[in-house]
Amino acid sequence: MKTYTASKLNEWNQCQLKYYGHYLERQFWESETSLENILGRLIHTFFKNFYAKSETTLQFKKGLITLDAWKESFADKWQEESSVIEIATAKDIAIKLDKGLLCLENFYKREQKRDFKLPLFTEKDFSVNIDNLFKVKGSVDRIDEELDGTITITDYKITDYIKTAQQAQSDPQLAVYTYGCEQDILQRKVNKVGWFYPTRELDIFNDPARETQSEILSALLEMDTAIEQRGLNKNLYKHSPSTGFCDFCGYRSKCPEYTHEYWEEKESSNTDQMKEMVKAAYQLNEQKKEVEIKLTELKDKIKAFMIENNLMNLDNANLQRQERGNFAPVGIWQILKELDNGHDFIDIKKLALKENLECFSLEEQKIINNAYTPKTVYSLILKKPK
Repeated sequence: MKTYTASKLNEWNQCQLKYYGHYLERQFWESETSLENILGRLIHTFFKNFYAKSETTLQFKKGLITLDAWKESFADKWQEESSVIEIATAKDIAIKLDKGLLCLENFYKREQKRDFKLPLFTEKDFSVNIDNLFKVKGSVDRIDEELDGTITITDYKITDYIKTAQQAQSDPQLAVYTYGCEQDILQRKVNKVGWFYPTRELDIFNDPARETQSEILSALLEMDTAIEQRGLNKNLYKHSPSTGFCDFCGYRSKCPEYTHEYWEEKESSNTDQMKEMVKAAYQLNEQKKEVEIKLTELKDKIKAFMIENNLMNLDNANLQRQERGNFAPVGIWQILKELDNGHDFIDIKKLALKENLECFSLEEQKIINNAYTPKTVYSLILKKPK
């Protein structure tokens, strides 16, 4: 039995050439490691984790986790994730970071207005069998039960291309989500479907189209038949440059609408020479890694010997000693939630408590210090021999 996803059906309706590049000629698909792709995945993860645990949500609601702390955590994760894109400029990375932080801020405001009401599900998978011909799978970003008992499906959209409420009612992906929710996840009627655009703090919702099983099957059959007939002939898959998704399409460099933007590879008389240089550079880089590993091992042995023998100087090696410490996260959470003014100092990562202990009473300071663990750190400094 063939299996399709809601995303595949949606992508087919967006642009058939995009579908071809993503799923049929995948070696040319480039968006898995694009900044836009990483940003979208990271934002979805942070939105999901916002409601991952009821106790975490309660901490947001009570102000024990602040918006600034949440955004700072996102910035740290973004710096780590975006570093894999070697060709990305610092400006591009900063622009995407600002966009991500804006999304978090608008999401936070939206949830504040909803009084941080827990959704029924986030990132919920479904699988439905249609007429024993196709299996359709998907993952719904969010399912809520409203105060009046009605069910709402929300799909997060990071794009700036805004759809209308009328499109929400006829959107094939939302139709499949509705069908999956009613037939598999909840087996209850869905009352509203739509999108939340965090870049605009904008909700677009409508009553779901009552896509019957036969209508969904018809759309899948049409897509499946077209793919079978066209095979891998790229020229038979039409591109749709007006759909608003071209800026971050992973097949853009191969699309006839945009190929003029990309350099063509040209043969050069120096190509073989450059290939040898690339090989030499790679070998030197590997040797550098081996040297760095050996250097680290030697420094660790020297440092361990000097510490064991209480030596601060050994020929051209100096040992520097620093007293550091940190608050145990679990212990400090348990302590702070019992203190009335503790919610102002919950940024564990910055360890601001040590500098702000005077804000607590002497008795409270003693309690807080119970979660503080001192630590001695040694650094080895090597000097040039005389």
